[in-house]
Amino acid sequence: MSPWIGIAVSFAFVFAVIGAATALARIGVLQGEGSRKFIHIGVANWWLLAMWAFDSPLWAAIVPAAFVAINYASYRFAIFSAMERRGGREDLGTVWYAVSLLVLAVWTFWKPFEPWIGAVGILTMGYGDGFAAVLGKRVGRMRYPGSRKSLEGSAVLFAAALAVTWLVLGFSGIPRAFPIALAVAAAAVVIELATPMGFDNLTVPLLTAPLAWLLATHQELIPYALGFAASALLILPAFARGSLDALGAAGAIALGSAIQWTGGWVPFLGLVLFFGPAILVTKAGAGRKETDAKAVHKRAGARTIVQVMANGGPALFFLALYAIGGSSHPALLGAGLCALAASGADTWSSELGMLSRRGPVSLLTGKPVRRGISGGVTPLGFLGALVGAAFVAPLALLIGLPLAKAFAAAAVIVVAGALGSVLDSLLGDTLQAKYRDPSAEGWTERTEIAGSALTLERGVAWMDNDLVNGLSSLGAGAVGLLLLLALG
Repeated sequence: MSPWIGIAVSFAFVFAVIGAATALARIGVLQGEGSRKFIHIGVANWWLLAMWAFDSPLWAAIVPAAFVAINYASYRFAIFSAMERRGGREDLGTVWYAVSLLVLAVWTFWKPFEPWIGAVGILTMGYGDGFAAVLGKRVGRMRYPGSRKSLEGSAVLFAAALAVTWLVLGFSGIPRAFPIALAVAAAAVVIELATPMGFDNLTVPLLTAPLAWLLATHQELIPYALGFAASALLILPAFARGSLDALGAAGAIALGSAIQWTGGWVPFLGLVLFFGPAILVTKAGAGRKETDAKAVHKRAGARTIVQVMANGGPALFFLALYAIGGSSHPALLGAGLCALAASGADTWSSELGMLSRRGPVSLLTGKPVRRGISGGVTPLGFLGALVGAAFVAPLALLIGLPLAKAFAAAAVIVVAGALGSVLDSLLGDTLQAKYRDPSAEGWTERTEIAGSALTLERGVAWMDNDLVNGLSSLGAGAVGLLLLLALG
């Protein structure tokens, strides 16, 4: 085919999509955002036409370059009402759409690259972002904090991006197409969520296309990309439920990725077995715990990035040593699991302890203390510590030890996790900062109430609950490492 014919057919195709959207909007079939997204999805298919019609970046770039100017004129003067959304800078999304087409045409039609790379980015943007906006608005119930975007919309985007990427890679003969598509789809979800509306027409295609190319040409990176994907898919529902704030969610995704990169899938599963049950036990009896938590704790509500790193950072430390050592000794892998078990034990102990009918007492003196204060213990809380550690313990069977030693290692994980919880209470009772609460009898971990600074009465000012949690998990990992080395 002559490239001039390809250009003529291209313009005819794009204007036919715009015309169809306009006609459907006039008869009421498409309403509001529907006509804009009809064009958004339909025009993405131009890339398939371009792959058939053009064989050089110069010819492939002509049509999108023209539409950069056409779309900007339409934005300024409302030429094509079906594709315009009046009322803000985000309306420039149609211009960014054409810019993305232009950039990917110049890049991926240029040898030695291949046009399928651009197809991944453009079709992910067209189908993924298009369907996510339409269906997410209709069925979305679980909104991300501070955003109009929803978890359901992210799920639609993920499914659409997975499907189109898998098909493009499969038809292009790329090996391991499905795991690459999984990683690209998860990345598209995170990119779209982190990008202001309109600009995702730039970020989604211009980041997913090179990611697909990188994984296709360097397939040794696929396991690391899948670690990121699994972390994102695990964390985003918790973010949507309000269990994590935005930075906490970003930190948790980074932490999960790093744990998988350094230790593999076994400690990543340990993170899942800590994180998932911890969310559930935190929600248990939330109404009964809320008053005590707000009165005593420095922070309440969604977990922050500091809390995330305090709970998972010690495990990552041991796993980093495991990776640096060439994964030569499973004891370091087990130490990472012990640190995760300690975090789980502490969470279960604290959350169940606050529900105990028997009031907490000081670990050192045995005297009653305020419910929820660090250093207080209850029998129910100690039982919770054992349960929290036990979630991680079965993974000892997967760290490369002989069966008998593996069962012993599982017991070590439970013991180290429980000891970590005890160490947390000990540090909480002695070194953690506590302040006199003038509105009630007892101490609080809050540094101020109603804007008034409180007086430090016990502990060290810089020793807060997050640092105590981190030190306790680190200590549990160290104890676990010594016990596992003793097993031989």
